[in-house]
Amino acid sequence: MHPGNILTDIRTIAHDLFKNTPDAIIVTDVHDTIQLVNPAFEILFGYRQKEIAGSQSKHLYADKSQFESIHQLCEVSKKASTMGFYEYDIKFRKQSGQILTTQAIVGPLFDKANNFIGCITIIRDTSKQLRSETILKQRERELVSIINNVPFMLYLKDVKHLRYVYINQAGEKLIGQSCDWLLGRTVNEILPPEQALRITASDREVITSGDSLDINEENIHTAHGDRVFRTRKAVIWSDEDLPLYLLGLSEDITECKQAIEELQGRRDQLEDIANSLPGGLYQVHVDKDGHTRLPYVSDGLRLMLDLAPDADITDIDTLLGCVEAADLPIIEETARAAFGGPSPLEAEFRVHTASGIRWLHAHARPRQQTDGTILFNGIVTDVSERHQMEERLLTEKKQILISYQLKQQALKQTCFLQQKNINELIEHVHSATSLTEQNQTNRQLQAIARTNDELLKLIENLQDPDQTIEPGKDDTFLESVNDAGEFTTGTATEAADILYIEDNPTNLKLLQSIFAREEGFVLHTAMTPAEGLELASHLLPDAILLDINLPGMDGYELLSELRADPNLATKPIIAVTAQTMAWDIEKGRQAGFFAHLTKPIEIPQLMQTLQKALQE
Repeated sequence: MHPGNILTDIRTIAHDLFKNTPDAIIVTDVHDTIQLVNPAFEILFGYRQKEIAGSQSKHLYADKSQFESIHQLCEVSKKASTMGFYEYDIKFRKQSGQILTTQAIVGPLFDKANNFIGCITIIRDTSKQLRSETILKQRERELVSIINNVPFMLYLKDVKHLRYVYINQAGEKLIGQSCDWLLGRTVNEILPPEQALRITASDREVITSGDSLDINEENIHTAHGDRVFRTRKAVIWSDEDLPLYLLGLSEDITECKQAIEELQGRRDQLEDIANSLPGGLYQVHVDKDGHTRLPYVSDGLRLMLDLAPDADITDIDTLLGCVEAADLPIIEETARAAFGGPSPLEAEFRVHTASGIRWLHAHARPRQQTDGTILFNGIVTDVSERHQMEERLLTEKKQILISYQLKQQALKQTCFLQQKNINELIEHVHSATSLTEQNQTNRQLQAIARTNDELLKLIENLQDPDQTIEPGKDDTFLESVNDAGEFTTGTATEAADILYIEDNPTNLKLLQSIFAREEGFVLHTAMTPAEGLELASHLLPDAILLDINLPGMDGYELLSELRADPNLATKPIIAVTAQTMAWDIEKGRQAGFFAHLTKPIEIPQLMQTLQKALQE
């Protein structure tokens, strides 16, 4: 190739480099006048070629002292006709006034005769690099600060000799040695032999396998004494996938372990106390969606239910499955009531166990949690013995009441026989007194009066304070003892007003004596029809007993008068007479009497008739 062509090619290459290089280039003459700049200069400084050509380069320097130093080198080059290239950190000023931090290379230019003709300056903008380095150093300082302030020991070891190459401040405090003392040492120089051997083996295992390793507990001897560490180890790899460092992170869990052991001891104590109580302790947790679980159930509940040792007593379905189906609504109702307010859950229910049915009493108080859930703390006790005792007492009570009623029945049977004899005497007296006075002597009348007085005294002495019941008429009293062991005599109501119109004082006194001992009745009496009408209109009695043979107006006429009063028209009126013939009874029925009672009056029949009248 011709030398001229080679030179042309070199010039072409040089021109392309000058034009396309990313670094700014300035060419100045011997007077420091800018002769030529490349496109990169125009972009970096903001000047065009035609704007900057012919101006002094010193105007581009932000620090004039730097220009003077470089200018002196150029003066030396003029005299020595030789000069090397020098690298400087120079601050330039852009057209906008912004300061550029650059790395500049300055060198001389000579002509063919080796005469100094100027300088060339190649400028590289390092502002971004410096900013990145500054940010990186800041991040590094922040990272070191974070690492030093974490409460865990963080360290690095080289993978060849397992020497410490880094350890944070927390590690210094935990081990009790300074970082300067620890760096470059192995665990063989720091820990007892058996501990050092164990740690070295685990380090080698991690490096060989490449997998991280978690050690939940390891005993480490430190300057503060023996401590318990929890450690995680991992390998840091190079870009070529070679192990560079062993990274370790250790936490001192000595106090935490002691606290856990203390809490476990207290839990065991509470568990012993709970199991020694005469019942079972439990907790029920109810979340916001209504799902229920049992965080805790003592063994006492397992024993009460005769559950197998492997039965899951924390499953609420297992426990509810033992409850008598008829008693489940009781538990659900009390639970809903407890949800609605501060009231405790209180319920008694039956459970099926291997040894039979038992009665249990559950008591629990709800407590609202901060997360909106509800926690019940409760106790269950076995109340089967109490229920058995109550059932025995109830049975004994029923037996006592039945025995009492049997004795009362026997007594009433005896009184009935006495009452029958009395009624016969009354009938004789009544027959005697119904005779006209013209057919009797004064002596006979006096004898009859004396007989009446003696008879009334006999009635008062013999009349039983309880209701007299004829044998066979009422033998259903045993059915009146209810399930609670209480004897019932009917529904309690207000006393009924009974009016008795009778002209015979003996009969009046007899009924007064009877009603005085009967509950639920108040007896009012009248001896004449006129007195009976007046008393009935004012009293408006619930029922009327009316004698047929009355002076001046018989019972049939008086019945019509009573029915004429609208307030008495529907009142039951019962005929009381010594007339026992069938046609007499039919006559009374047609006249409108509610019933027909014959003298001598039988008390059970009288009471039954009145009860029926009052009910209708």
